[in-house]
Amino acid sequence: MTVIHEPAELAALTGGDDFYIIGGAEIYGAFMDHMDELFITHVIADHDGDTVFSAYEEIFPLEHVLIEHPDFVIKRHSR
Repeated sequence: MTVIHEPAELAALTGGDDFYIIGGAEIYGAFMDHMDELFITHVIADHDGDTVFSAYEEIFPLEHVLIEHPDFVIKRHSR
C-alpha cells in the first residue's frame, strides 16, 4: 500500500491500479479533479458538524444506488 498526501504525488504511482481517496474536506477537494467516480455514503440521521462535502452532482452524475439500508444509502457517481 502506498500513501500519498497531495495530487503531485499521483505521477509516482505505477501499474495503473485504482486508487482511493480517504480524507477530510481538504483532501477530497485537492484530489477532485483526478477522480473518475465517487462512492458516497449518505447517513440517514442528523449530526452536528461544520464541514460539508464539495458540490459534486453536476460533475459526477448518479450512476446507481449500491446499497439501501434504513440507516444509510451508498451511491456510485461517475463522470
